Amino acid sequence: MALDETIPVDGDGETFGVLVCELAEAIRTLRTNLNDGELNYVGAVGNVGVGIATGTIKLDVLAKSGMSAIGGFCIKLTNESGNPSVAGDIVETSTTADAVDLADASALDPIGVFLESGVADGAEAWIVVGGIADVHMDAGGCAVHDRIITSATSGRGDVSNSPAVAEHFQEIGHAIEVAAANGTARCVLHFL
Repeated sequence: MALDETIPVDGDGETFGVLVCELAEAIRTLRTNLNDGELNYVGAVGNVGVGIATGTIKLDVLAKSGMSAIGGFCIKLTNESGNPSVAGDIVETSTTADAVDLADASALDPIGVFLESGVADGAEAWIVVGGIADVHMDAGGCAVHDRIITSATSGRGDVSNSPAVAEHFQEIGHAIEVAAANGTARCVLHFL
């Protein structure tokens, strides 16, 4: 296939569109297009963008939802924590529309964790809301299979393997690896 080649695509003997392949050596991007409706882009780092020119995570749909490299379901919301994001910190909804804030100590309404560190306050950040994510633990760390809840330390996870009813609303998921004190633990997230 040549650079910037257009190839007819047939279905049951009828042409229903064309596949446009743009392969630039410097960019190494593949763009597919059927009937002038762009479908997706695959970039040099293996990210797939659907409806956008460049995916910023492994699967990026219209720059608002996607999938992380380790299997986390992600959405993009504005960081309103007052500081740059820290990967694995637990977040809750902000009082501003389409935004998150660092989860309060022992928060009862966590919604996800920051995927990346360094996203400025006021900028859009990827939030892992389900699936697998690395969660920033408090001083107690955790073991495999521990039930993870919001900690008495804002934005951190803690262990509670026999929670009271009130703690059940703090639950964010279950650890699938060991974490040392103040480390990150890979967890399967589920929010109530």
